[in-house]
Amino acid sequence: EKSGRVKVAAHPKTLSLKPECVRCVGAKELDSIDWSFADFALPGEREFATARAAIKHSQSRCGHVHRCDEFADILWSILSQDMPEPPREQVNKEMLERILNEMMPHCFHFFALDQIGHHLVIEKRAGRARVFQSYIRDFVQESGRKIGYSAREWVTGRPEKRKGTLNQGMLEARKRWGGEAPLDYTQLQILMQLILQLQSCAGEIAEVMYHQLPSELVEQEKEFRAQVRKQREADCTEGLKETSNTPIALWASALANKPDQMTMYSPPNSPIIISMVGCDFIFEIPSALARKFCDLYRNLTGEQPSTSVYLKILHFREWSTTFRLHKTGQPSAVGWAVCHATIPH
Repeated sequence: EKSGRVKVAAHPKTLSLKPECVRCVGAKELDSIDWSFADFALPGEREFATARAAIKHSQSRCGHVHRCDEFADILWSILSQDMPEPPREQVNKEMLERILNEMMPHCFHFFALDQIGHHLVIEKRAGRARVFQSYIRDFVQESGRKIGYSAREWVTGRPEKRKGTLNQGMLEARKRWGGEAPLDYTQLQILMQLILQLQSCAGEIAEVMYHQLPSELVEQEKEFRAQVRKQREADCTEGLKETSNTPIALWASALANKPDQMTMYSPPNSPIIISMVGCDFIFEIPSALARKFCDLYRNLTGEQPSTSVYLKILHFREWSTTFRLHKTGQPSAVGWAVCHATIPH
């Protein structure tokens, strides 16, 4: 700055500090940062427990888990010592900027990106970040290719089974998102931008799919939404119903849970075609939009989106205006949501 002060990105506002109050930290100091979340060591370990070590440990409650939502729930339970999760907040540009620039010494952010069928956890410590995620093990019906990985495989970069293998896409994503070393500020910023791009792209796909639904299902949805609006105007908690209660969401959710009832055809440079058993219509996702979403999704997870992911995109089409009623009585976000845990030091 012209005043001679140094601008430092922070939440809730940028700081302006005197030069003598700012010091550059060297690589050795960064590598020596304490990432522990407890003042005890895991069995067989000498140093205090870290999230990374807890996931990697042979006796871990969550290391073997490949369902991403289950992994995140167990990790929350471990870190919070079984305290209940608070209401979730919506993921948007302002929230991601807050996470990027906040000054909390050590915290975890649990992302529930249910519209794209994925959960991940970001740990932030002293300006650096680690990403933890897993991906449900399955096989692609059309090709028979195996997909998925456990949280431990994400952390170690090695298959759990002696003769097992890990997909190249997963290994590339792991390297990209701090598998070997924590992310710096710029890398975390890129990750935040990727999440926003996925959110925007999923929104476009949801609209495309919505306009390809049978007219009778769309009319049922409109009638349901009109009832919800009336309930909200009357200040009734029924207006906070979860998205799975809407006709379209119920229909999409039922199909998403039956992947063997759907077929996805995605030839190069052509629209993605999704057909469903018992339905006399298909979904057709334009080539450019489908390719963009697939590239973004693979960038984050290392895997290609399955047919179930597309049905979840439709399921959570109204995520921005729909909330689940938390047991505290407060609204909790769905579709694109996050909650936070601060580690005392």
